[in-house]
Amino acid sequence: MKSGRFSREPPLTSRVRSHGRIATVAFDGDLDLSTLPIARRALAEAEASGAQQLVLDLGSVDFFDLSGLRVLFEAHERWRSNLQVVHGSDHVDQLVEFSGLERVLQPRSRRRTDGPGRD
Repeated sequence: MKSGRFSREPPLTSRVRSHGRIATVAFDGDLDLSTLPIARRALAEAEASGAQQLVLDLGSVDFFDLSGLRVLFEAHERWRSNLQVVHGSDHVDQLVEFSGLERVLQPRSRRRTDGPGRD
């Protein structure tokens, strides 16, 4: 999502989909302090679905800061080894590596290289 400072588009949108025991939460936009409540609501929705596994898709996240890391830590606290993070940003990679979360998260794939049919 590309949005300017005065854009009418929300800075972050989320999509939660559940398929049996797996929930996928996809974020699009900026994951920062101002959008933290949106991200937390999406995680709560995934948890309320009864999902035993969470796929957190950060492939369309344009901006990611320490609040984004907070979301990852909270998701890891809830789902532990049942959390998979899918992303496409080197910036996200660098922050996850810096935080030490890369050692506990399941291997990630680069979603943006999946081509035009990615969902």
